[in-house]
Amino acid sequence: MTSQQMEYELSDLLERIEESSDRTSLQPRLHRVIIEMDQKRMAVPIRARRLNASLRDEAIEAQFDNMPV
Repeated sequence: MTSQQMEYELSDLLERIEESSDRTSLQPRLHRVIIEMDQKRMAVPIRARRLNASLRDEAIEAQFDNMPV
């Protein structure tokens, strides 16, 4: 995938996450795009990194929401 394609995919993915009611389901894909961009030494917007961390934390929290105490 070219740099331009990756940037487009990231932009599209960020937009889909903003519009989605189930944002955490898109986190693994966002993580993969960030890793690919890092491997190609591309600049990853801080917004994408922060969103990835936030979604990861949300997914972890969701695992414990229904845990019996």
